[in-house]
Amino acid sequence: MSLIQAKRASEVLSVSLARLYELARLGVIPVVRLGPRQIRFDEEALTQWARQGGWAQGNGADQASGAARSRSSVVS
Repeated sequence: MSLIQAKRASEVLSVSLARLYELARLGVIPVVRLGPRQIRFDEEALTQWARQGGWAQGNGADQASGAARSRSSVVS
């Protein structure tokens, strides 16, 4: 397991830091918690997650899509 920090993880997934933290908070992407406020990312797990299409296996995907829908409805 190779743990990386958020900046590198955002580069691996080609997303902004804000989006990375949102996906982590929603439980959409795999994270390693080092404490209540520190997280790291397993580069292999992120790569595998992306290769599988980037869909969460649980409630996180529903929350993420709901958040995206609510944001787009505000913009409309």
